[in-house]
Amino acid sequence: MTEQDRYAQVLRTFLYTPHREFQGLHDTLMPGVESAPLFFAHYVSWTKVQGSRIRDQEVVHTAICLVPDQNLRPVYRPIGLALLRDMPLRQMAKTVRFIKGGRYRDFFPKPRNQHWETPELLAFKSEQRRIDAAWDAKQNGLYGLGRNLPQSGISTVIRKLRELEANRNQWNRVVMTNRSSVTYLYATLRIRPGDAYYDYVLFPSVGRKSQLKYKACAADYDASPFAAIATIGRKEVDAESAALLMVQHNIPWQVATSLMGKSAPVMVALIHQMTPQQLIINMASIEQDGLLDNPDTRALIEEKISKAKTDKRVAQAFQRTKGAQAAIKDEGIKELLGEVREEQTQAVAKISRATLLAVDKSGSQTEGIEISRELAPAIHAIIDAPFWAVAFDTGVMEIPLESMKQAEQQFAILYASGGTSIGGPLRVARTKGWAVEQIVLITDQDENASPTFAREYPALAKQLGYEPNVLIVQVGRFPRTTIQDTCEQLGIEYQVLEANRVDQYSVAQVLTMLARPGIFDLVQEIMDTPLLV
Repeated sequence: MTEQDRYAQVLRTFLYTPHREFQGLHDTLMPGVESAPLFFAHYVSWTKVQGSRIRDQEVVHTAICLVPDQNLRPVYRPIGLALLRDMPLRQMAKTVRFIKGGRYRDFFPKPRNQHWETPELLAFKSEQRRIDAAWDAKQNGLYGLGRNLPQSGISTVIRKLRELEANRNQWNRVVMTNRSSVTYLYATLRIRPGDAYYDYVLFPSVGRKSQLKYKACAADYDASPFAAIATIGRKEVDAESAALLMVQHNIPWQVATSLMGKSAPVMVALIHQMTPQQLIINMASIEQDGLLDNPDTRALIEEKISKAKTDKRVAQAFQRTKGAQAAIKDEGIKELLGEVREEQTQAVAKISRATLLAVDKSGSQTEGIEISRELAPAIHAIIDAPFWAVAFDTGVMEIPLESMKQAEQQFAILYASGGTSIGGPLRVARTKGWAVEQIVLITDQDENASPTFAREYPALAKQLGYEPNVLIVQVGRFPRTTIQDTCEQLGIEYQVLEANRVDQYSVAQVLTMLARPGIFDLVQEIMDTPLLV
């Protein structure tokens, strides 16, 4: 195995979006960690400096660095502590749970009616029993690392909690939205709350013991947002009084809507409490409730949406704005959301090399088309060089890209059908004289028709006088390695990113990769990044 292959084992997880399935990413990463331990240390530091958009990746990186092999502790442990120190408490609790591990069923309870959605399928009783048995076996399996958090990690968590306790208003707000995570950290690591008030809120107990705890902090608790939440929950006040309590105690919208629903008085009060990101996500509900018809409320909404252009929390999930934009009917708000989305996209990265995006739309490529619908408009918004997009099966269809909106419309009409000729886009680029510097292939690499990549790439490179870099975004349930093998045989610089599922976070990661000059320069940039301390 060459040095580049060792690095590739780590880099190919750059698009991996676990969505709480941390074990899969951990198992995928470990061969790369074992074969290139120093590179992985710099890679983790680089992703932190760049601002990783996949927070679940950071959980796995932190876990690996906190409990490494004995010989790697001097390098990895400080990196893990630095990552843990900067985490929000919810993410910190996920990291601790993954390190400690347990039974799979404790992390992912078996869903009801997971496999049976129609009456016809219910007829297959033997198949149902087989699937249930497989689920039971998985539920009894082990999950996580099964290790203890080191004492230095526990000290980091304690310092984080004590800093939070020093500001009671901030502590209240964190606990209102992340109560289970905060309680888990206190209880699992056996950390005693620093005040009787915090102890009563998190661990109220029952009976006589509960009364004694309440007596020790009665004045503080009665004036707290938790007492207001209890009052609203018991329906002791009307909707207008409840909305006033929400504003007075700064109750987050998630908690308030669970108590009172999304009635008009509640939503008006909540708009004041929402962050720009929360407002954008809930725009469809706000429009349905008729709140845009009120001029004062509309002015407040437009002001908050405008603030989203520079809000970092919104920028980390910029593709969500597209969903909000598609869900509403008000043209003024829709146009404002479009401006926000374009600003957010441009904040991700800048691409300065001429790029060809080639999307495989053969019969097996539904996932590839989905990710191209997100990726093409995003590339168009941030590129400062020529950009061409084509879709191919056994033929090639050039897609005009005059604006971000047109790019979305053009890719929306693609559908999967036909065979796969990956050399087709390269022949079109050569015929039309496109000075391509990097080629992005969204494909499963299952080439089964001519012209082939192996024949067309050398011809394109000869015409250009240089070899364009190749970035393969690998999708599909049964991917091949045909193009990778060809690149290795011809000595072409290439990189493979495995998109295990398509979402807005994968798109942001691809943009980050495209902004780099090439795999050699990327590796050099990663190795030049100072290790976190």
